[in-house]
Amino acid sequence: MLQAVAPVVLAAATAAAAAAGTPPATTRVFVEGESGIACWRIPALVDCTPATPGTASGHGGGPCLLAFAEARITTCADKTRKMLAMKRSTDSGSTWTPPAFIVGDNRSRASEMNSYWNPEPVFDAVRNMVILSYLHNRTNCIARPGHCAAFQIRSTSGGQTWQPPEPLAPALGQYSNGVRPGPGRGLQLTVGPKKGRILASGSYDQLPKAPGERTVDLVWWSDDGGQSYNLSRSRILDADESSLAQLANGTIVLSIRTPVLPTCKCRALSRSEDFGETWSPLAHVPDLITPGCQGSMIRPTRNAQTAVYFSGPSSTTKRVNMTVKRSEDGGATFPSAMVIYPGPSAYSCLAELSEPAAGDLGLLFEHSVLHASNYAYGSLSFARVPAHFPK
Repeated sequence: MLQAVAPVVLAAATAAAAAAGTPPATTRVFVEGESGIACWRIPALVDCTPATPGTASGHGGGPCLLAFAEARITTCADKTRKMLAMKRSTDSGSTWTPPAFIVGDNRSRASEMNSYWNPEPVFDAVRNMVILSYLHNRTNCIARPGHCAAFQIRSTSGGQTWQPPEPLAPALGQYSNGVRPGPGRGLQLTVGPKKGRILASGSYDQLPKAPGERTVDLVWWSDDGGQSYNLSRSRILDADESSLAQLANGTIVLSIRTPVLPTCKCRALSRSEDFGETWSPLAHVPDLITPGCQGSMIRPTRNAQTAVYFSGPSSTTKRVNMTVKRSEDGGATFPSAMVIYPGPSAYSCLAELSEPAAGDLGLLFEHSVLHASNYAYGSLSFARVPAHFPK
């Protein structure tokens, strides 16, 4: 088993990158071939540092950063044997532990018919608890719809131990069998009368689709730390792989992948003014160009920040050029951009970091190291992204 990645002085490198407008230093987190895993995909990242030092059991209340991924055992294909893995960092992403296979650690017995998909973590800062949602493919939910189920596990020890899986079925109603969480990171509200509410999103469809059937993206929320959930009343059609963020004024924005349109090969946004219970029609954002790929959105809450950030491959034709973009107008435009990795790259997840420079961002993203000319997948790397970078 590989040991933790060698230290990189990320904070200094981040400051230099911000000043020069150059890509920040990166640290390889999940590496092709590590622990016998052929391919790591579907990154998710969450900072679980407690707001009050020493209040989280199991890790002393110090810095806590968790990186999640699908461990695809033999191939990068979606329909393959896979389980969910996690690494921890206690130095804001400079070094990482070896992988822990926290869901479905059955490498010798794992099969396409019993695999685990789409990690979507969120940190409940009120209860100092990490909640991880995911999809359990019990048979084959691509070829046989209705044979999958969404679950969650929770940790109050900074990811070192986890409670048993809990089904999300009662709350998700007709979408219980087959909804795919995220992928990416959930959201806890920090503004307004529903401060502390936890939201997650996911998509549902049946493949192959019946005539007239449409993909549905939906949002569910909890006011009791994941003990119970409610579905939003709105459904967003013909869209999937969404990411949530809350603006400083309390509005929630949902960045979402839609069919790539001839007139706008770009992502779309939906907004909620009632803390996630209903959602507006989609509006495309021309600055968020995409080849048709997942993306991540966040508004850092420390230091009274109001800017919104987005990560994804900035191209209309290929999954390349991993870029973080910044908006100062609530997501209407994204005029500022920093290229993180110009080569083949695809899914990503942004998280706000608690230190050493509170308000900076962490980015976990897919890229290819060994097969750069062929595809964008294989390994996952971490970059510390400065909150302030030139246009």
